[in-house]
Amino acid sequence: MNELTKIILFSGGLDSTYLLYDHVMRKENIYVHHIILKNNTQPRWREELKASRNIVNYLKKYYDHDFTYTESEWSFDSDTVWDAEIETFVAVELVSHINSKKVMYVRGNVRDDLVRNDSLYRATVHSNMEKLWHFGIHKYGDKVIPEVAKPIYHLWKKDIIKKLPVDLYKMIWYCMNPKDGKPCGDCLSCVKHHNAEHGVIYDRDNYTEFKTEHYWEFVEFLKQMRYEQQGGNHELSI
Repeated sequence: MNELTKIILFSGGLDSTYLLYDHVMRKENIYVHHIILKNNTQPRWREELKASRNIVNYLKKYYDHDFTYTESEWSFDSDTVWDAEIETFVAVELVSHINSKKVMYVRGNVRDDLVRNDSLYRATVHSNMEKLWHFGIHKYGDKVIPEVAKPIYHLWKKDIIKKLPVDLYKMIWYCMNPKDGKPCGDCLSCVKHHNAEHGVIYDRDNYTEFKTEHYWEFVEFLKQMRYEQQGGNHELSI
């Protein structure tokens, strides 16, 4: 295949839902993958999985654009790794197995991700993501590093809420610590979502923590996590 394939790691949340919706509307050639994160410290995976499947099925049914959708499952007890790092690891593996010579990894970052006083976190996670991306791609002998794009980085969450169709907006999930299948209202994601609904730009004034300081420790952590592939014909390994 010579057509460009865009990889979208889809969580069922606001940002990735809009990213997916926008690409479907543009009739882009996309490969959509949902990571089931069974992190016992954040019991959100059931709601995220339900939202992701509902949204994917809705888009395929009503928007007349087919695309590949697969899932993978990661189970771990630790809270020492960020979602973005796992996503990068998975994206590397998807790039290596997709039957296309031209691949782009499309991330759903938005302007809300640029907050004050979290430069240490952003520098650390970004460094780990960049190292993992380049290391993983070179492992497969690819001479050209696929582009990583952030096409909705110019948008705030409050802007996305206005742009997303109401039916899709009702399907998204955002809470990290759901209570009986409902948003807790207290976690960071709930606060950011509440503020976005009311047109407020969220700012984490004192948020300076980071979770993965050393890249190779992170790689060893990934090796120890239990992984199961749901759909597709590729396996993840490093």
